[in-house]
Amino acid sequence: DVDSAMIGLLCGKRWSRGKLRRATRGTPGEAEVRWGAFPVPLAPHLLEIPAYRTRATQARAPADVWHSYGMRLALIALAAAALVAVLAVGLNQSQEGSGSGPPAPRRPSAGEVRAALAGAPPQLVSLHRQANDFLPGQRTGLDARLRSLRGHPVVVNIWAAWCGPCREELPILQSAALSHGKRVAFVGVDLRDDRGSAVGLLRQIPLTYPSYDDPDGQIFTGYHLVGTPSTIFYDAAGKQTFVHQGAYFHQADLEADIRRYALGQDAPA
Repeated sequence: DVDSAMIGLLCGKRWSRGKLRRATRGTPGEAEVRWGAFPVPLAPHLLEIPAYRTRATQARAPADVWHSYGMRLALIALAAAALVAVLAVGLNQSQEGSGSGPPAPRRPSAGEVRAALAGAPPQLVSLHRQANDFLPGQRTGLDARLRSLRGHPVVVNIWAAWCGPCREELPILQSAALSHGKRVAFVGVDLRDDRGSAVGLLRQIPLTYPSYDDPDGQIFTGYHLVGTPSTIFYDAAGKQTFVHQGAYFHQADLEADIRRYALGQDAPA
């Protein structure tokens, strides 16, 4: 219907006829046009105007309605305005229900990092010493690292600088890695990324753990993922317990999954 109206307008045609529906209700002398599922009644005096011709004007009688492209475009504008209003209300409700969203990017001080990670076991200390590094090896390197971390829960996060949700999620990973860094190993995977962009992002949001480079998606494909970011959880025995596909936008959601799938603590009732 929109295409018909636009073609009529561009070609200079005065009339456009859309998909006509039967008018099955109304008052005497009133016809009805439908825009999708919405009835638009025509008042009796409008029926005398050629632009609103109708084949039948009797009450409750089936009627095919003709109308000008001006009315059609007005109806299009009205429908578009209604759609915008619905989307605005939905967005507002979503924002109200989701809280404040992800935390702002920050750079923890060296003293803050030392205090948070002091006393970590040697396998985790080796990760902390490679903070913000990009490591080679792809799947082979990551698998070797996971074997060396047996005895400790592991959280593997797949991210990229070109991924908008990843950028929003990284401050949440940063905070979790600080608060759980003495017990849980965190490892990143940088997927098909531009190295300069990735380095720049980690300057803004420094992490306390390294990331394995995955330039051709070998690690990503091996996990059978559908998008980024994605987070994979392992328990202390090295068993993969959960895959979360999509971003964590709230700290509490990631914390709950760490407790349940990495630390093996029961979920709250």
